[in-house]
Amino acid sequence: MKKIMLYAVLLLLVLGAIGTYNLSQAKPSSSSARAAGNGSSKSLTTKQMPTTHQVSRVIERIDQLARAQYASQQEYDTWAYSACSTAAMTEVINAFNAARGSEQRYRITDILAQEVAVHAITPELGLLEPAGIDRTVAKFHLKTTWLHTSVAGLVEVANKGLPVIVGFPPETLAGGHLLVVTGGDAQQVQLIDSSSRNWYSLSTAAFTNYWRGFAVVLTPAEGGQQ
Repeated sequence: MKKIMLYAVLLLLVLGAIGTYNLSQAKPSSSSARAAGNGSSKSLTTKQMPTTHQVSRVIERIDQLARAQYASQQEYDTWAYSACSTAAMTEVINAFNAARGSEQRYRITDILAQEVAVHAITPELGLLEPAGIDRTVAKFHLKTTWLHTSVAGLVEVANKGLPVIVGFPPETLAGGHLLVVTGGDAQQVQLIDSSSRNWYSLSTAAFTNYWRGFAVVLTPAEGGQQ
């Protein structure tokens, strides 16, 4: 009888140890829980993605000089050479739709109509001010986060899934230009470029020569549907 009771006690101890082990495996560690909760507007994580897809991996280039992107020949003639900001926003908005499984795809003309409506762009100057992006994408239930980071920081955000719209000012690139960072590494920055240059990458050194800090990511606004 004593042996049976001893075996029973030992069995209960073993089962209890297994249960404790499984429970500890099911719970995140305190350090990983803190890490998951430490995201900020300056250091975005894939936890903030709208789906498990990575938006910067499904983004597709739009040619801002393609006549089919515009509602009429007149619209094309007026805007095609100053719509790089429009093209960049269109590419990112469409990528969010693709990531969440929506078949909705916009053309430049769709985003341009809203950009004009909020007085963010002119044919002569293109995008008038950074806040014009804020006002335009709000029409599509997206919000902006402006980054203050390094080239390495841009690449890190894009590699984690969020494409970054960046700007090269006229003093570094004739006419100025907006395009999208989609990833990269220490040696190069991967790009989506709507212009006739169609840059798909630049060396980190070349990118640094052009870029002066203009960088913004788009994320879905609370409860927003595009």
